[in-house]
Amino acid sequence: MTEDNMLDDFFAHSLAMLPYLEDMARMVVDLSHRFPHMNIVEIDWTPIYPYPFLLQLFTRISARVLVGPELCHNDEWLGATQQYVSSFLKAVSSVRARYHSLLGWTAKCINADAKGVYKHRQRAADILRPVLQARMDAEAQGIEAGLEDGIQWLMDAYRANGKRPTAEQLALDETGFICGIHPQQLSHPALYPRMAAVPWTFSYGLHIPAGTQVSFPNRQLNLGQDIHPDATTFDAKCFFRRREGADADKFHFASVPGHSLNFGAGFHACPGRFLAKEAIKLIFVHMLTHSGFKYSEEGQQRPVDKPDNLQMLPNFATPIMFIEIPLK
Repeated sequence: MTEDNMLDDFFAHSLAMLPYLEDMARMVVDLSHRFPHMNIVEIDWTPIYPYPFLLQLFTRISARVLVGPELCHNDEWLGATQQYVSSFLKAVSSVRARYHSLLGWTAKCINADAKGVYKHRQRAADILRPVLQARMDAEAQGIEAGLEDGIQWLMDAYRANGKRPTAEQLALDETGFICGIHPQQLSHPALYPRMAAVPWTFSYGLHIPAGTQVSFPNRQLNLGQDIHPDATTFDAKCFFRRREGADADKFHFASVPGHSLNFGAGFHACPGRFLAKEAIKLIFVHMLTHSGFKYSEEGQQRPVDKPDNLQMLPNFATPIMFIEIPLK
């Protein structure tokens, strides 16, 4: 293994670890009703805002895989990494828009978003340092770690390559992993805006001049009758049926064979989509089987989506009435 393919290797490695899924499933059950600021009770309907609730739940569960039991409940770590992702995404757009390609390296010194990336990554390193040191001290004493998580896997990987891991290097790797599972927006009308660097003419005559902005129509793809027969009719088992009698590894939630652009495609496909898939499924299976949901008003319909540049997002300001069904 080399550092170049470490990200893909990590996510492939994590999927083979049954303890991850077992721990993640336990955390779903535990965390879904223990957030102190949610005030979710079992005896009455309670209004909640689903997006922050689910984001907190997903963040903690995925953190169990990435940084282990020491930090998956650590609010300081979770805050630092969330701020890192926010700064990273802003910096990408900001640097591309404001700096010539030959001067991009200067952004880390003068661009606020780029400086935020380094600031939050250093904070992540400071939080990781005592955890890394404690594990290294335990190993020096011959104590078996007995842990399966991103920190331990990275430590083993560096040693296998004759290197000693540092907190700064772990922070760089871990923040890369976190960006790799940054939740994709599943409701874009158009995705993956790109700019043609050189002029290009397709075989059927379409010419795209250099500098042309191009996006792919995600929603139209989802409604294409040649891709999804009877696409306008909801069918909860459509992908299940498509897997029958065909390749069982295709047509899954995280698949990118060309029938969906939700997780990207080709070289740009989200490397953390399989880990994200498992966490999302565990959350929703638990919530759908142990919770009740309804709108706050009788007969209320789904709120209109909110446009945000090229994105079309659900209305996050809409509360949902929630009740937890007591376990029998």
